[in-house]
Amino acid sequence: RKIIYYPIGKIIRYLEIKSLKKAKCITFPSDWMKKKVEEVIQIQSTKKVVIPNGINIDEWDFKKGKNVFRNTTESEINIVYAGTLIKRKGINELIEAIKILRNKGYCINLYLIGRQSSYSKKILKKDKELNEKWLNVIEPLERRILNQYYIQADISCFPSWFETVGIVSLEAMASKSIVLASKNSGMKEIIKDGYNGFLVEPKDIMGLANKLEEIIKIDKNIKQEIKEQARVTIEQTIANNVVIKQYIELCRKIKDIKG
Repeated sequence: RKIIYYPIGKIIRYLEIKSLKKAKCITFPSDWMKKKVEEVIQIQSTKKVVIPNGINIDEWDFKKGKNVFRNTTESEINIVYAGTLIKRKGINELIEAIKILRNKGYCINLYLIGRQSSYSKKILKKDKELNEKWLNVIEPLERRILNQYYIQADISCFPSWFETVGIVSLEAMASKSIVLASKNSGMKEIIKDGYNGFLVEPKDIMGLANKLEEIIKIDKNIKQEIKEQARVTIEQTIANNVVIKQYIELCRKIKDIKG
């Protein structure tokens, strides 16, 4: 496989860089991504514009339906992660952070939703052998069901090591979920910590545990305000109708320049 695919990967990268250098304009989903690309590819003459990835907010409502979690009590806290279960998504740090909180007396259930990898199977095997009933691994779900997990979760947590933006974080915010995302991503341009969500440093288990505990302790009325602001943020800056207008305006400007 390496003999076959490695040269193809180099060819694709070469063509990508060549295309970028010839482009009249390059769009990036976040300023974070723009800076990362500029670190490795020097493109001086091309116009660079940041336009966020849009989502269809009509597919992510905030009406609570039938309970999606197993039988839980009022004192139990449900934390949701959605995405591929790979190392750089920070799933091990999330599991270990929750273990710290459970040892402190918090009754937390974790729901990892997504396609497994050889890495996740390896790290989860130990916990399964210990019969950790609080740790739930769920195969990828239909959008309408995932929507309910976001709506009903106490926290939707995405502690990636790095992320262009994180569509799952945006979808969770649209669902009026309390979102905790990585600072090493484009989400730091969307989330104002404590206002419409929360941010955490990646690869920091204790920092993640402390942030989760901080969120858990917040008054429920303040949590509701954060949820409302999360939805407003998505409606005003990330919804497809907003993003489409930005692309149309950009195309008009490029056309005027060529004309």
